[in-house]
Amino acid sequence: MPAPLFLLLLGAGPRARQAPANGGIPAWRALQGEAAQAEAEGWRALQGDTRDEAESAQRAHGSPPCLRNLRKVGSGHNAAWHLATFEPSQSGGVLSRIDVLLALDANPTEPCLLLNFVHADGADGSKRTRVGHILLACGPSSSALRGMFVREELRGQGLSRVLLAVWLRLCASAQLSPTTQQINKPLLARSLEHFGFVPANRAFPVELKPPPPRPGEVAVAQRTAFTRTRYQPPRDAAQLDAAIDVALAGGRVSLAPSCDSAGTGGLPATSNDLACALTLRPLCSTVRIC
Repeated sequence: MPAPLFLLLLGAGPRARQAPANGGIPAWRALQGEAAQAEAEGWRALQGDTRDEAESAQRAHGSPPCLRNLRKVGSGHNAAWHLATFEPSQSGGVLSRIDVLLALDANPTEPCLLLNFVHADGADGSKRTRVGHILLACGPSSSALRGMFVREELRGQGLSRVLLAVWLRLCASAQLSPTTQQINKPLLARSLEHFGFVPANRAFPVELKPPPPRPGEVAVAQRTAFTRTRYQPPRDAAQLDAAIDVALAGGRVSLAPSCDSAGTGGLPATSNDLACALTLRPLCSTVRIC
């Protein structure tokens, strides 16, 4: 069966499903202790569990240790974990409440995840409409942008910057360094530059033709984007935070309820839970089985 279009756009279609040399274990799973004994001992020591207790808990909960404190939604290939919610200051148009759901990516060479952005429709929020997603590579203390997708009918309305701002705000909350891998899409490169990111090299410039101005607007000059390069975040954290605030336009990013408080209006997940999730490493000092 052909890969879905959005996976092909990111280059993560059939190639991502090829069996790796380690026996078919996805890279994120190796970090949980299923590829080598040394890795296994590392995460088990952080969890404070014995081998049998840890594996029994993972089978019962259906979540790897790094995500065990988050509320799981869906199962099987549709499994995801509710990470955060974006509430715009004013709802309307393409902007309404957006839930951020973390899904595991089966990349065999490095641990990766998808941040799926969905509108929670209906009175009870049970009907979800996908807005787009961000593909991230997970380092021990960093979150690296690999690619991004926004539904075609929602493009051209500034939504990509909002989604990037949500990711950047989550990185700040988790005290992770936001970075990128090689960026090949000129529009994504330009969006990163709005947050103060700078290209590692400028060898491949691409001239972008601006859209025609709307009535009453001033025409924008032609712009240049740099592709086939990594982007580095601004050194000034205050500059980045200010750019995030501008993109969110008064909206608020809040962490979702943790697994032991879901449905009760209890405490949200902690920044430590968030760091565990975005790095796919079980760093959490407190594990709540749910």
